[in-house]
Amino acid sequence: VFPQWPEGKPSACKCGGDVRLDPIHPLHCPLLKRQSINRRHNGIVQTVAAVCRMAGCEVTVEPSACFAGNRRHPDIKVVAGFDTMMLDVTVWSAQAPTYMANGWSRTQGEVARQAEMRKISAYSEDCAQRGMAFYPVAMEALGLVSRGVRPFLETVERACDTIPQTFLRRMFMQGCAAALARGNYEVLTQGRNVIARYAEERAQEALAASQSLPEFG
Repeated sequence: VFPQWPEGKPSACKCGGDVRLDPIHPLHCPLLKRQSINRRHNGIVQTVAAVCRMAGCEVTVEPSACFAGNRRHPDIKVVAGFDTMMLDVTVWSAQAPTYMANGWSRTQGEVARQAEMRKISAYSEDCAQRGMAFYPVAMEALGLVSRGVRPFLETVERACDTIPQTFLRRMFMQGCAAALARGNYEVLTQGRNVIARYAEERAQEALAASQSLPEFG
């Protein structure tokens, strides 16, 4: 159960979202995608990379020239022993109106699974043609992680057997959870400010419109 939007507070977002019906609207607001939502993504990428380095892997963030003639690339390249893997991080909000409407939000983990499948479709074949495995790191904005990370962690554990399995998995999950929480805090804070500014703009427009009305005497 999500908290209700406080009475008297701005209730509409500039993108058209109704904050009264969707109190965590900023987590999937399109206006924030290239701002705090993108910074949240980058924070999780850096956390995953740090955990892999701690396990003794060779890690490259934002690897270039992955696919000839194509500028697309996954977020992270990881070399663990004889295995080369590509990872791509994605965070979808299960409370987004689109997923609420199509029913994905009614099944626990379905939004993360759909995000995972989208990434597999985008990168898996290209990576396989180049002898690399591809693993999506798909998360829901409120914390659920897709099952696709399991085979990746298992591969790292086999290649870096000096680190206990439980330790590596715990560091991975706790690190991602912390990065997600920090990112969500920034997203919600920026979203609150965007909504407040929009309410102020609307109030000023209404005031200007009222002052421009002709007077009848």
